[in-house]
Amino acid sequence: MDDDESTEGGTMTGDSTGDGAAYGNVKDELGLLISAWLFDPTVSDRLTQGKIDEALELTGLRKSPQLLDALRKIGSPEGAASVRALWQARGEAPRQARGAKKGGNNDVAGEPDLNTRVLAIGAYPFLTRDDTGIDELGKIAADNKADDTLRQEAATAFARLSHDAKDIVVLEGLAQKYFEASAKKRSEADGKAKTTADAADKEFEKAKKAVEDAKAAALRATHDNSKSAEDIKAATEAAKKADETFKTAKKTHRDAIAPYKAADGAAKAYKGYARMFQTHIARIEVAIRCKQDINCYAASLKSTPEEAARHNTNYIKDIKAWTRDEQLGLVEAGVERSMLEIGKRGSKAAALTDTLLDNAKSDNRLIRQSILLALPKIATVPCANCETKLQAAIKAGEGKTTLGDLNLETTMMRNYFGWAGGKTPSRAAEKDDAPASTEAKPAPSKPAPKKK
Repeated sequence: MDDDESTEGGTMTGDSTGDGAAYGNVKDELGLLISAWLFDPTVSDRLTQGKIDEALELTGLRKSPQLLDALRKIGSPEGAASVRALWQARGEAPRQARGAKKGGNNDVAGEPDLNTRVLAIGAYPFLTRDDTGIDELGKIAADNKADDTLRQEAATAFARLSHDAKDIVVLEGLAQKYFEASAKKRSEADGKAKTTADAADKEFEKAKKAVEDAKAAALRATHDNSKSAEDIKAATEAAKKADETFKTAKKTHRDAIAPYKAADGAAKAYKGYARMFQTHIARIEVAIRCKQDINCYAASLKSTPEEAARHNTNYIKDIKAWTRDEQLGLVEAGVERSMLEIGKRGSKAAALTDTLLDNAKSDNRLIRQSILLALPKIATVPCANCETKLQAAIKAGEGKTTLGDLNLETTMMRNYFGWAGGKTPSRAAEKDDAPASTEAKPAPSKPAPKKK
């Protein structure tokens, strides 16, 4: 493998009797397992003990989610053709299971199952180095008869690979279909359905007030010394009756507003899908603008929502109507594509290592994950400051409960750079990872009593 196509593992060496067993170049099944080790602790015990066969058993078959995810993280172009064959449903058909009836379940004998195709499409953009498959991905994304999850993954992969303005038309067309569907549902929701729902809301509020008033009256009666036992009983019965009436009113209200809620929810969902396809445009836009300029891609890490919207003005017609949160989606999409492009440059992008490390503190999940995917592909190992800067990113995220998983991924990457290229993990990292001592300190001894 050429230097500019370095893998996530590169070389990983260490004391064979210590925490990191000695491994050579990352490739083939062992490379996949090392990647799985870095990001999936479930195989770490077998690997550190040298039980490679057992670790392979843990990862399952060649088409398993773990191996496809490992391939995505390694980003090795050698796997592109095989992964492409999986999502094109032209993979080798498995043998029919014993006892299975002919013409039975396609998951047993036939083309790769739907989940495998989805995972393969997700991994493919991280492996391929050419335009093969882009047009087919676009067709899958536009196929109304295809599974929705498959279409969404195909649209994302399509946007991660395309660098041609004509492909933006495909995404615009998909977005427009959902905008039209959203408008239809919005008209349905805001018509008779809303009128009925509004009227039902008013009746519901009346019933709610009636039961609240009845309960309040019953409570007052129990605390009023001038009320007789009969008065208290009557007030209590009235409260119970009002409560029963309210239960009926709640069901009536729920049924009356259901058509509006359904149409309103569908209108919002369709608009969300439209925005998703429009957001993908940012992935293509940055590739068109930056071309082969890795510094241009790196600059996306500093992009603001407003800048991202400005870059996409020529491609997204209603960009002025976008909220800041929607514009942030453009930033995320642009950064993800940029980090993908930088990672594919391998050692040719090594000069950007510090830039990526400095931005690894991001609290944004997609942005930090994209940086972590690119880092081991471009960094020269041993890396003098990778461990230190990733530790700073971990520290910055401490105490933020929403960053727990993200900090775990960052910790694994820090640990990788602690060993990569024959490096020895720093004492600071070991200290930070060490569990707090729970051993009780001995109580200070009392002085011996004085002799009288």
